[in-house]
Amino acid sequence: MRTEANKRTATQISKNEQIRRSAKTRKQKKRNTEVKIAVGVIVFLLILAIGLATFLLKVGYVSVADNVGRYTDERIIEVAGISESTGFLTINEEKIENTVCVALPYIKSLQIKRSFPDSVELLVEYEQQMFSVDCGQIWLVLGESGKVLETAQAKPYGVTELTGVQVTEYTVGKTAVFESELLFTHAVNVHKAFSEAKITDMKLLRVENSGTVSVNIGNRFYIQSGSHHILIEKMQVLKTVLDERKEKNQCYTF
Repeated sequence: MRTEANKRTATQISKNEQIRRSAKTRKQKKRNTEVKIAVGVIVFLLILAIGLATFLLKVGYVSVADNVGRYTDERIIEVAGISESTGFLTINEEKIENTVCVALPYIKSLQIKRSFPDSVELLVEYEQQMFSVDCGQIWLVLGESGKVLETAQAKPYGVTELTGVQVTEYTVGKTAVFESELLFTHAVNVHKAFSEAKITDMKLLRVENSGTVSVNIGNRFYIQSGSHHILIEKMQVLKTVLDERKEKNQCYTF
């Protein structure tokens, strides 16, 4: 009898436990559902707020900071395509920079600084002329990166002529394609070394596959080295020699 009673008691306890577990599970599911609904509402409201802000916030003022290059502020802003109808939060900085740097080749880089609620400032860095290259019927003016800054029908005045480096393809506003990228890199390194040593008025720079480098300074000093590395290493010595002889009305070959 006791065994039978114990079985009925155990069965009743088991059923009660199942009921409690089921109730607890339903409550947990209800809480989870409520949390999901709350999160969904918050996300929806955030998306709505961002959408409204994007739609309502427009650029009110555009300027170019410390512009001392060849393009006017108005021209840069025009090419950038930023106006009072432009969404303040939807400005595509990378796309605008690429557009400006190609359309206005002398601009090396462009940064966009936004200040709430509606001000946009453009910061531009200009590319400097480094070389002119004779391409037959046309001359190219190149920057340090090899970017084609402009073309000319005649040899550009005041720009170092680069020879020994062949341009195989070019587009104004983009980096030229060279037959030998390494030779152009050597030429850039030599030119920068002379500039850093304050040796100016470089008329011509020639680099060759053999490693030979020839430089014409002011049509008075003609310098040749079998290696651009050696020439750069001896730059300070060369600077001293040129300074000693620059007042003399003679031409020198080194």
